[in-house]
Amino acid sequence: EGWDRKSKYDERMDESAVVIAGNTTMCHLLRGYSCQTLGVAPFQPVSIKQEDFVQKGIAVTILPGASAFVGGDIISGIYGIREHMDADEPWMLLDFGTNGEMVLWTGEEYFATAAAAGPAFEGGNISCGCASIPGAISSVMIAGRNSHTRTIGGLPAIGICGSGILEAVSGMKKGGIVDENGTFAADIPEDGFALNTPGSQEKISLTQEDIRQFQMAKAAIRAGVDILVKKAGITFDEVDNCYLA
Repeated sequence: EGWDRKSKYDERMDESAVVIAGNTTMCHLLRGYSCQTLGVAPFQPVSIKQEDFVQKGIAVTILPGASAFVGGDIISGIYGIREHMDADEPWMLLDFGTNGEMVLWTGEEYFATAAAAGPAFEGGNISCGCASIPGAISSVMIAGRNSHTRTIGGLPAIGICGSGILEAVSGMKKGGIVDENGTFAADIPEDGFALNTPGSQEKISLTQEDIRQFQMAKAAIRAGVDILVKKAGITFDEVDNCYLA
């Protein structure tokens, strides 16, 4: 409701305008709404409608959400895909995070859901995990039992963030460091697989428990994807593109 309506404040926008897209909790905090009902069933938001107002002479639009866990951030993703991509055929948008939002466009209608993936994609519950800050390992290439890492800002490594974890686990699987069940090969020490981190004062490793945390996050996203496809009555082969956020 209201996704495509023209703002009634257009005539006052001049050259200054702000459009805000955020998840439902963030938008509640921004608006000063209570978040109390977002944390307990039935997870009822105060408001998820589009809001248009003028603040200090600047026209502001807060994009609408769809539910307590499918917010304006995923709606902005839909806008972006529809505006800039060849998006007439079926596609899927996956937003990786603690709350994994996802939407499927079948070519005729939208299906959306969210999965409680946990914080592994953001470096949480990972033994050497950290946020995407300077010094975080953001890229990993595995060759045999060796690794090459890159960090944000090119600084000595202080930990590993979500994108680094994704690349590391993928490379470890391809290289046989972990098997199809996520179990380490026999030659990997009990304290985990150490990443090569030149200049770092810290030993940064991925442990067996880290792999399990990653698997649970991945499984949550996959479960949501499976449900969307099933509810829409289509097959994976019919989805032309998958966009990641």
